[in-house]
Amino acid sequence: MNIHRVNRTLLLSVYSISLAVASPSYADGIEAFSFNDILNAQGAAIRPEGASAEGIQATDQNFVENLGSITTTGSGAEGISVNNFNDVFNAGTVSTTADKADGIDGSDFNNITNAGEVRTEGDFSDGIEGAARFVVNF
Repeated sequence: MNIHRVNRTLLLSVYSISLAVASPSYADGIEAFSFNDILNAQGAAIRPEGASAEGIQATDQNFVENLGSITTTGSGAEGISVNNFNDVFNAGTVSTTADKADGIDGSDFNNITNAGEVRTEGDFSDGIEGAARFVVNF
């Protein structure tokens, strides 16, 4: 089971307890659009397995917080992927094992703060990558 949410007027809070996704390609663990709060709580896990299957994918002004673990195993499957004015805070673990799978990828004016651990194992896989507005790594 994966979570897909489009929300343009209300605030959505998604709290992941444990989400293991034996997924086909492009099946994200959590996907959100526009003005959502997304929390992967401490002790929770998101584990999509397909190619290009992101752990959390968020577009347009969301707040993404990872206190648990996100692990992807598919080629091109990023741990957290955000586009367009999102705030990302990682104090948990983000891990990718395949090629071209960034730990955290942000494009177009995102704020990314890492106080946790980001691990990548594959070729061409960056820990934190993208055209972010502000990146802090503790």
